[in-house]
Amino acid sequence: MKFNLNHILIVLCTSLFILACSSQKQSIRYDYSYLYQEDQKLIKPQFKIFHHSQDSSTIYFQINSDDVLYGKLNNDSVSQSRVLCKYKIYAPNGKREILDSATIPLVGIGTNNEGKTLQAHLKISLPVGALYPLEIRFRDVYRDLNVAHYLWADKRQNNNEQFYLLQQEEQVLISPFLSLNTDYSLIKSPLIAANNFELSYSQSEFDMAPPPFAKAFSSDLYPIADSTLDFELKNGSNSLTMNSTVQWLKIPSDTNARPFYMYSVEPQYPEVSTYQQMIGPIRYISTSSEYKKLNQALNPKKELDQFWLSIGKNTDRAKKMIREFYRRVELANTYFTDYREGWKSDRGILFIVYGEPATIYKDLNKEVWIYGEENSILSIKFEFHLIDHPMSNNLYRLVRNADYKNNWYRAVDNWRQGKVY
Repeated sequence: MKFNLNHILIVLCTSLFILACSSQKQSIRYDYSYLYQEDQKLIKPQFKIFHHSQDSSTIYFQINSDDVLYGKLNNDSVSQSRVLCKYKIYAPNGKREILDSATIPLVGIGTNNEGKTLQAHLKISLPVGALYPLEIRFRDVYRDLNVAHYLWADKRQNNNEQFYLLQQEEQVLISPFLSLNTDYSLIKSPLIAANNFELSYSQSEFDMAPPPFAKAFSSDLYPIADSTLDFELKNGSNSLTMNSTVQWLKIPSDTNARPFYMYSVEPQYPEVSTYQQMIGPIRYISTSSEYKKLNQALNPKKELDQFWLSIGKNTDRAKKMIREFYRRVELANTYFTDYREGWKSDRGILFIVYGEPATIYKDLNKEVWIYGEENSILSIKFEFHLIDHPMSNNLYRLVRNADYKNNWYRAVDNWRQGKVY
């Protein structure tokens, strides 16, 4: 499973983008359940904008090769993917005036089901000093499938996150999540005059979300930095290493614009690769004593095996449950990471315990998940609101309700009776 995180302001449908420009608030009744379906072959790019000069910027993006179709056209001897990328830059006045547009063909050589990450970039004309709406459309030629994505280019010179770029060797990092104990290059735009910064950082781990009927942890919503350090960042490349004691680093902005945050994760993230990583999410389906025993185990593999055997009842079923549980954990990490691992988030906990929603409604500021048939008295609905948070634009908070308690325990009990696999 490849890295797939959205940490730029992306809106996922044309109607939503029109809503953003017109400030209308009505709900859009399209089913977006495909967004979080692992087997849905749909181009789901991740973007990173970098403002490198007064009149131009670069949009870096990457997609998973499994989300496009490879084929042979006419007398081609090798398999290729053929994707058309069309962008539009709108005026910052909300009137949908197009300042620039172009269509660029993207051709990749390979085969289907390789699981590669494909990266490309667009250099666009973009004057300094404003906030621009951007529209980027991708067309998979062989599938004859079109998708549209929208984002904002903030080129106001306020030291926001789009004036910084991370690289590992020659590879641009789309995401600000950095593997532990790995060297990176941190690049500052020449448009930012200052070289000396005070970096804030934290060594404290974030709490996991409580069940949907319990009160959220307010202390986790706005974590406080443990300390600061002086850092010189010139226009060239500066070395940066995220070690195991640092959860996040922040370069502050000049105003209320979004600062540039960097987060530390295990090298295989969003995959779960160690026994210690496997223990954390089990809290959602375990008792307090079981979870304590797992965390204190001298042999975590043996204790994990025993836990899954105890609820799976036999080895074959336990193995199936393990595969399904950690498949959901990894998808939660992929889709719902905000400033915490995705499995710790409000959407992550529900995705892990309940699975993929049958229906998802989405508008500019919220998501509504429905499990079961929408109008059935047996269905359950969860509503998440997008939080304007300086550390993430992917932070959705659940509208919690004590009425969820019985349904939650039934869902957990399905796991504990070995019914989920």
